[in-house]
Amino acid sequence: MQRFENRAEKAIRAKQKALRCAETRPENLTQEVGNEAEGERAQTEAEEMMKPVGQIVLEAGEALHVDPRELAYNPTFERLRNTLEQPNMISVKASEERMEAALKAGVLEIAVDAAESARASNSIEKMLAHQMAAAHQLGMKLVTRMNDQMAPADAGRLTNAAARMMLAFQSGVLTLHKIRTGGKQVVVVQHVDVSSGGQALVAGSMNAGDKGSKER
Repeated sequence: MQRFENRAEKAIRAKQKALRCAETRPENLTQEVGNEAEGERAQTEAEEMMKPVGQIVLEAGEALHVDPRELAYNPTFERLRNTLEQPNMISVKASEERMEAALKAGVLEIAVDAAESARASNSIEKMLAHQMAAAHQLGMKLVTRMNDQMAPADAGRLTNAAARMMLAFQSGVLTLHKIRTGGKQVVVVQHVDVSSGGQALVAGSMNAGDKGSKER
């Protein structure tokens, strides 16, 4: 079956034709008049094709132009429209695919736990938490493969690979922090007024030491 060219593609082709006509240097007056007329027709066609015909579905941050004439050639448009008109199903499907990917990677449990622990509030944070879980799991597996009987070169390669996975995990933690804070550092400045003869103690945090650390 011949592919049906949609209006957007026709508009692009017509616009390109209009530009070619405008850039063509005519050799004579007849060619100049012909190029001008052809260019105007192409420009008119491009503008006409840019006008939507049918239904525009705007949902879940996406847009879909459903031309009834295209449905006969491409039934996928109907399925896409039904999906966009039910945006909750988009999030459900996305969640299922994330879980399936984590399951195939063998990190489903720790991926879900990481997302819960990080209190991931959107799809981006959840996917990042799953990637962090995968990096952690792979890094730990690489560490467990090292043993005393292993050749130094092989041990070195495993060590480097494990280190990269651990760095990837730590990078994910920093990325998650940047996403939530906008990459900004917050500095808290406190002013303490001390009256004459008084003393002031400023501490960010204090940990109680054991009894043996006290001066006698």
